[in-house]
Amino acid sequence: GTATVDLFAPGTGTDISTSVMVPGDGDGDPPVGFPLCYCTTFDAPCNNDYSQGGCENSLGYGAILSATGSEMIANDNLTLHVIQARPNKSCAWLQGATFIQNAFRDGNLCVGNPTERMAIQTLDGTGALSTDFSIVTEGHITSPGSYFYQLWYRDGGGPCGQMSNLSNAVRIDWQ
Repeated sequence: GTATVDLFAPGTGTDISTSVMVPGDGDGDPPVGFPLCYCTTFDAPCNNDYSQGGCENSLGYGAILSATGSEMIANDNLTLHVIQARPNKSCAWLQGATFIQNAFRDGNLCVGNPTERMAIQTLDGTGALSTDFSIVTEGHITSPGSYFYQLWYRDGGGPCGQMSNLSNAVRIDWQ
């Protein structure tokens, strides 16, 4: 589906709201969490902006991250989904306790300290992937609070020549 998100140009307060495609789990479950850290012309590391997801990769578009399931810790059924990353490449699921937005490789790193590298997986032949592990367990979520999630993936030949890129991020307000 699509969702309208409020984006603000860094340091300007200029609203650059847009409608973006939000991937789900294919079963019609609505997305949860708050997507953020879209790659705009104001923060693209090498003019590789892609306002619907992470910064543009070597295929000409950015990876889009979303979440489905529940933000309830006790339910332990949150799933992260990514599309449009580089097919058949290894990747790492990242969690951070703070939000940052710093140029990193061919994208923007948006998960800040303390951070967890929750799992290493491989993207499928279309550049898509959904988590197949417990985010509560791997992220060491024991009490309510906000955490930020992002996918870091290999991207040889990317626009900035840095060999990897990142999706946009999603904030989950655990309850």
